[in-house]
Amino acid sequence: MPYNISDATKKIAKQIGVEIFPADKEDKKLEVYDAKTGIFLFYVGDSRYYDYHMYLEDEKKGIVPEGTAERKKILYHIRHKNDIEISRKSYIGAKLLW
Repeated sequence: MPYNISDATKKIAKQIGVEIFPADKEDKKLEVYDAKTGIFLFYVGDSRYYDYHMYLEDEKKGIVPEGTAERKKILYHIRHKNDIEISRKSYIGAKLLW
């Protein structure tokens, strides 16, 4: 089942100059393209794991307690701080999914 791209994620993609589509690879969430050239850059997101927007949806449905998405976002950024600062792929993935 393809990843459901939230409106918030689409807005973020536009702000950072990339175009995104559901990944054609089963184990990835998004395909990321350069918005100016249309050139494929990379895949981001492991389809086995939740992201911020998925947690927000579950909060709205009452599946997880309110505030779960924010707590998970903070923990993600703590765990991946060095990756996000060094790698363009990690930075864009964090922006789009967290």
